[in-house]
Amino acid sequence: MAGEPTVKSVVVIHPYVDLDACACVAFAGVDVEQVEFLPSHITEPPASLATARFLDHPLGIKGTREDGGLVHAACLLMPEAADLVHSPLLREIDSQDTYGWSFARYNLATLITALRAEFKAQGMEGEELDRAILRCMVPIIRGLARLERQRRTKQVTLVKIGAWPFALRVDCENLDPHVSIQVVSEQEAEDLRPVGVLYQEGYNLGIARFAPFTDPDFRPLAPYLPGWFIHSSGFLACWGSNKAPRSEPPPAGTPQNWLELLQLVQKVLSDPAASAESDLPDT
Repeated sequence: MAGEPTVKSVVVIHPYVDLDACACVAFAGVDVEQVEFLPSHITEPPASLATARFLDHPLGIKGTREDGGLVHAACLLMPEAADLVHSPLLREIDSQDTYGWSFARYNLATLITALRAEFKAQGMEGEELDRAILRCMVPIIRGLARLERQRRTKQVTLVKIGAWPFALRVDCENLDPHVSIQVVSEQEAEDLRPVGVLYQEGYNLGIARFAPFTDPDFRPLAPYLPGWFIHSSGFLACWGSNKAPRSEPPPAGTPQNWLELLQLVQKVLSDPAASAESDLPDT
């Protein structure tokens, strides 16, 4: 019946969980200890997971794809969430997963109210109920405070792509002195409003746009990045990510490091039409 969790023995989601993956686990009705993690670029299920339920993963429920290629949140397709498809809750999750940002519909006080409703439904009351709420909310508030403190002291390296400043997240020894970079504090960077991040971590290489920015769109990079992942709404282009970490270098003929990716993005996004008609430098 819609709204009633159907318990499965094992649920598989991608690592580095996002809002959609968390929602899938919640609606599946499983204990967190019954969750297994499998990178999203894996195309064959391991024998040990042959009977598992795959959620927010290409091997199972991944979300509907519009004619234009836009992919929606996986949890919208779960029968357990059918009665909530048009609710503010699923609109929030779908906006975040589909576009990379959403207009917040819930605040911290609402989270406490939601926890109270869930734990009361489990039969908790009094001190037991209060302690259960504290166990959930205290780490969230401590984590938010930690992020705020880190933001005030962290040093950020910025690179310009057209008019857009991007945070650069790579090992310092990989920085090229011939590239125009700017090192500022996170607080100063907030004034400059970096719109995204260019990263290189091991074999993972990519560029992503932050919420709530809607530009730049990385879909024009697709012809130059065969085998790479380009998000259907254009906020991410990558070879490997936290959700789908790579253990091998990018395909030959595509960027092999952050500098080559930066040069490609600068060329394509500065004039997509001209770039499509000209030969790009070999990478």
